[in-house]
Amino acid sequence: MKRVAMSFAVLIAGTLLSGLLFHAAAAVKEGEFTIKVAYIVNPTDPRHKGAEYFAKAVEEKTQKRVKVNLFPSGQLGPEREIIKGLESGAIEMSTLATAMLANFVPEFAVFDLPYLVSKPEDITRVIDGKTGAELLEKLTPKGIIGLSYWEASFRHLYTKKPVASMADLKGMKIRVPGNPVYTSALKAMGASPTPMTVGEVYTALQQGTVDGAENVLSYIYASKHYEIVKNLAMTYHAVLPVVLMISAKYYKTLPPDIQKVVVDASKEAGLYERKLEADSGLQDLEKMKAAGVKVTTPDLGPFVSSTKKIYAEFEDKLGKDLINRILDATKK
Repeated sequence: MKRVAMSFAVLIAGTLLSGLLFHAAAAVKEGEFTIKVAYIVNPTDPRHKGAEYFAKAVEEKTQKRVKVNLFPSGQLGPEREIIKGLESGAIEMSTLATAMLANFVPEFAVFDLPYLVSKPEDITRVIDGKTGAELLEKLTPKGIIGLSYWEASFRHLYTKKPVASMADLKGMKIRVPGNPVYTSALKAMGASPTPMTVGEVYTALQQGTVDGAENVLSYIYASKHYEIVKNLAMTYHAVLPVVLMISAKYYKTLPPDIQKVVVDASKEAGLYERKLEADSGLQDLEKMKAAGVKVTTPDLGPFVSSTKKIYAEFEDKLGKDLINRILDATKK
């Protein structure tokens, strides 16, 4: 009888232990939270590789409680639709350039001012400092939380006809993002700016709707635009910071420990992507040269002097203090 009672006790204890182990395992639910990260660049772009780094970091640090799904190449829509998705919570996260965010937070257009900075370390000092943090905070009223800055590369012109000097730009139809700073800057250079979404540019170049466009080196290569237009002018006319963002509505649904993982991983991925972007830009330039792209280095003096006049045009909208703070930072 004692032996039966002991066996029964062992059975009960084993059952209880199994139950405890089951509940302990159940405490970590794989895929408990899902994050969609949408962006317009394709899988060969450094930004996509940065997103892959972010996804891996988040999944590992949360023991796969969070599943991160990446949607490159505009799969979830163009930039404006992505912004709306972030605002509503339909899209959890995205990486978008400040040139596009300027349509929703005008102050981001300060980075579009031509020749605002001349060295990569100048813009890094700005986005990693107080000014950069203040600009990210301006996304909050839009229902979006700015987590970190990613690449901050210089933009250049690529055209069907070579641009050896600013005079060669006269009358050329150049695609620009849909914000007024770029429009004014290209007009000041003598071009005819043509706003359109980035997803339309490849076809527009093919059909001759535009004579060229401007962007960072890694994007020109990754988008294969260099296959259509074979001239690249190293103009360094603007910088392009990119912001990793999360929907505020979605962020609030995450437990504090996962919120911290997302924030930390966004910064880690940002540093990784910045280094990758810098290295890729130089490599991609050589690849484009090898593919027959002719590179010119025009005298930047006329570009700088002709575009500085537009600063006054945007002082009221962007804030004279903001512009001066960035200019002062570049002098340190």
